[in-house]
Amino acid sequence: MNKLLLSLIVAAASSAALANPILTLDPANGQLTGSPGSTVGWGFTIQNDTSFYLLVTSVTATGFDPATGAFSDYISSVNFTAVSPNSSYPESFNASIPTGFGEFAILNTATIGAITGADFEVLYDLLVNDPNGLLGSDPGDLYGNTFNATAGQVTVTEASTADIPEPATLSLILTVAPALLLLRRKRRQ
Repeated sequence: MNKLLLSLIVAAASSAALANPILTLDPANGQLTGSPGSTVGWGFTIQNDTSFYLLVTSVTATGFDPATGAFSDYISSVNFTAVSPNSSYPESFNASIPTGFGEFAILNTATIGAITGADFEVLYDLLVNDPNGLLGSDPGDLYGNTFNATAGQVTVTEASTADIPEPATLSLILTVAPALLLLRRKRRQ
């Protein structure tokens, strides 16, 4: 009876270890747009359906045209992304912090209409113990796992005129702002 219980526990642990964690980019189709000189990027969600802690260890991007821009990995090189067992972990892209999957810096010289894409190979380890804890490595740790294929694409577009104020608005801002600052200074005195 004890052997049966032990074999069931081992089988359950093995099936949990064999579950396939899922990495999804945000946006889900992996397609971004940006103008020359801008930086765009991907957020992500990891669904860890295993009984292990998942630690992203590296990202390799193959295929981006260097004449269009350059990819920088955030998920493994900038941030320590560890996902608890049987949980989901989402993270938005934010270049100023930096958070998310990674960024693509579009060159100032990139051609409008250029499209470049890459296949991302994302490696992760499955760890028995919490990588932020004190217990360290375990003989049951599984190293060098790879997420299913993930791809990203960047299309270079013209700069949006919505981000540039109209001349009349800009003139109003430049006229009113100094007056407001002067009024604020007088109130403090």
